[in-house]
Amino acid sequence: MFYLIHLDYLRPLADVDRHIERHREFLARHYAAGHFLLSGRKEPRTGGVILATANTADEVSQWISEDPFSQAGVAAYTVIGWQPTMAADGQPWDRWLVDSTAAVAKGDAGGQGASVLAGGALSGEMTDVPDTTATPKVSLSNLKFTEAVHGERYAARISPLATLLGAKKLGYRVIELPPGKRAWPRHHHYVNEELFIVLAGSGAFRLGEKTIAVTEGDVVSAPAGGAETAHQFINDSNAPLRYIAISTMEVPDVMGYPDSGTFAVFAGSPPGGAKENRTFEHVGRLADTGDYWEEA
Repeated sequence: MFYLIHLDYLRPLADVDRHIERHREFLARHYAAGHFLLSGRKEPRTGGVILATANTADEVSQWISEDPFSQAGVAAYTVIGWQPTMAADGQPWDRWLVDSTAAVAKGDAGGQGASVLAGGALSGEMTDVPDTTATPKVSLSNLKFTEAVHGERYAARISPLATLLGAKKLGYRVIELPPGKRAWPRHHHYVNEELFIVLAGSGAFRLGEKTIAVTEGDVVSAPAGGAETAHQFINDSNAPLRYIAISTMEVPDVMGYPDSGTFAVFAGSPPGGAKENRTFEHVGRLADTGDYWEEA
């Protein structure tokens, strides 16, 4: 199985470059082990992409936890499972196609000059790209997930539902936490409200200063508000914890992170919304205050 590992820088490039040599050593080790096939920076330089091959997504998550960028908290990671089903003619890629032992038609796909697996799709199947045609029904037993990993504490498998179902004013997605993990830092929204339905497994739901045990069939909410509504799921069990997250999608929104004393502001597109529509995004520290009348 192939995996596309997307890195997005969380800190200024000066902070990233302090760890660049150790990151390159990390890459070299995995190239030597046969894990990584291609890598390079994004243009503009906002992160990077690695093409890897692994037996399971858990392997990839373990590798990411070893990356100095991850350990230093200067990058966030999105992992996409990917299986190519089409290759340019005359290139040594046929052995990488889905079921490469099956019959492969070369150069006869409507005169396109491509290699297409018999009975397969005409493009690589990327697990985080939903069908852009909205449907009134989605089966929870047939979801496609992407993986998001940051450091050793945060890991989640995420499947977007809102786009599939044609939602306009609500956001919803299925989230699965591996044992011992949480998806994001504890946070609260000053504008948007969230509802969570536990589908499988058990764990803990932090809400303000409370910790609530949750299990399959439980419903919990996080109203808009201050630190008293700060929330976070933690999988403290030995099995995956899966839940649906439903949220209003109002903008602008301000989020607070009481455990770190930071905040985030989003305009144009809400948290979890389309980044290409975002007109403003800023993460800062509450302690860094200024004077309203201050001038340069």
